[in-house]
Amino acid sequence: MLTRARALLCVLAWLVYHHSPAAEAPGHAGGKEPENAELESELYIGRHGYWHGGLGAVVALGEELHLGLGAHAQREELGATEVSYFNAELIYEFPGELAVEVFGFVYPEVERLQAVGTGLRGTKKFALGEERSLSVFFGPSYARARSVVEESDELETMRHLMLLGGITWEVGEVSVTLLASHSFYNRNPEGVETHVGLTDMTHFAAYENNDGFVRDTVAVEVAWEINEWLELNLRYAAMWFEKETRHAIAITPAVKLSERVELETGVEFLRGGEHENDLVFMGFSVMF
Repeated sequence: MLTRARALLCVLAWLVYHHSPAAEAPGHAGGKEPENAELESELYIGRHGYWHGGLGAVVALGEELHLGLGAHAQREELGATEVSYFNAELIYEFPGELAVEVFGFVYPEVERLQAVGTGLRGTKKFALGEERSLSVFFGPSYARARSVVEESDELETMRHLMLLGGITWEVGEVSVTLLASHSFYNRNPEGVETHVGLTDMTHFAAYENNDGFVRDTVAVEVAWEINEWLELNLRYAAMWFEKETRHAIAITPAVKLSERVELETGVEFLRGGEHENDLVFMGFSVMF
């Protein structure tokens, strides 16, 4: 599985390079080159041997269309089997501050578990005045997962439909996002195991490093651009499962090392679940 992830990472790097202005015209002298590609990486390290790493690329296919690809690998604890998964998204920006996102993900088989999913989300932005705006978003996501019933060790096909919506309020250099979700299943998900991460179902970082068949969630994400080189990101998510409630809290400052390079670091605390953890995070992004 990890070999497949590495192969896709190489494809992502090639894709970003061959769609970047620097690759097409390294000697261009017309001022700042347009930024139409971004390469991102992330790494979480926690207690008990937990780690989660990923690499993603976002490429502009035109003025209105963007393509994103990602590859991830993670291990829950020492001795556990590594899980690799892949995702993709297309974002189209219509006139009138309307954007539509289509996304999907694949979890190849690991320990009999596998999954495939897709989603659709629309976002409408409203200007409220100078340096103020309100965005409203809503959409469904769906996953079909081959899962294991923990009590009997039997395989079960789970169908997970999630409805998610929320708002983003921007005032000056501060952005606040509030969101919530509710999920529907073809059967009671209690005691059924899956590798599918909630970040793949929601496309929000507040749910990082949490998986399983959730029933309801609420989350808040705050981004504050303190100055030209420093941004503070705060995230919190509450997740209600059939027999437990989990909480995730993250603090991740981001520092711009240059006009095109950004370093993000911080911590995330996972509480309330079967495997509580304290994670150290580091992320790196490069604009082309």
